[in-house]
Amino acid sequence: MKRKGNKNIWIVLFIILIGGLLFINASGLFDEKIKIPNSEKEIIDNCKNLDLENSVDCLVKNVKKFYKYNYTNGIGDILDFNELKNNGGDCRDWAFLYERLGKGLGLTSTSYGLDRNGNGKSDHRFAIISNGSYCIIDQTTYWCKELKNGEE
Repeated sequence: MKRKGNKNIWIVLFIILIGGLLFINASGLFDEKIKIPNSEKEIIDNCKNLDLENSVDCLVKNVKKFYKYNYTNGIGDILDFNELKNNGGDCRDWAFLYERLGKGLGLTSTSYGLDRNGNGKSDHRFAIISNGSYCIIDQTTYWCKELKNGEE
């Protein structure tokens, strides 16, 4: 009898624990507050006054909040912030956004097109943001390299 009573207590405690975790999850207590930026200026303001890698990390985290890949074939106008936010874009569109954001932070920014198939046509694009050292941003990931004096 004693064993069965202990088992029932553990079952009740387990149910209470699961119920509590479900309640906490439903309440959003532990959710990161996801506020989608309303403009490029807002992202720039969120990410200013940081070192290069933290600036790029901040840019990527802000963009991830509304990032959608939408193949546009690299044809047409450069999409503005609201078009990207509402409809998404391809690697070219996102690279151009990061290029603008980096320039807005006062950093040297460009994007680079790759001809992966050797057909003379750029079929992938990523952004490079630098201040002496540099970071490569490819849609929602990045890689940074700190350059030391005399390193090229």
